[in-house]
Amino acid sequence: MEIFEKFYIKCKSAVSKLGKKTGDLVDVSKLKIKIVEHKDKIDKKLCMMGKMVYSSKTENKTIDEHLLEILVNDIQNLYKEICSYECKIDKIQNKVVCCSCDFRNDSSSVYCSKCGSELHNSNVCGCEDTFDKEDKG
Repeated sequence: MEIFEKFYIKCKSAVSKLGKKTGDLVDVSKLKIKIVEHKDKIDKKLCMMGKMVYSSKTENKTIDEHLLEILVNDIQNLYKEICSYECKIDKIQNKVVCCSCDFRNDSSSVYCSKCGSELHNSNVCGCEDTFDKEDKG
């Protein structure tokens, strides 16, 4: 009977690990879809900004500075959200991002596989710092 119990425990463990991997895959896929949707929103807002600038030059229209400011803030917020999603993906996939080249390395790595810089083994995304500095400056 002990053999069947060991077999059952191993099977249960394998199924549990498989379920977690499947859940992680679904979570990563959802986050990647959100990233694509946000990038599409960014493209549309940039296009609106471009049309504003173009019409100001060709039709001597003044640029609505308030609308321009709103678009810029919207784009910055979308980039922050994208960074947040990328950080969540890195955490799920057990990756650490190189501060020098932004390459995603395995969390067990000591040095970056791309540029050789020493890695700080934390799943901290550098994007938040960049945007916080921009917001203050």
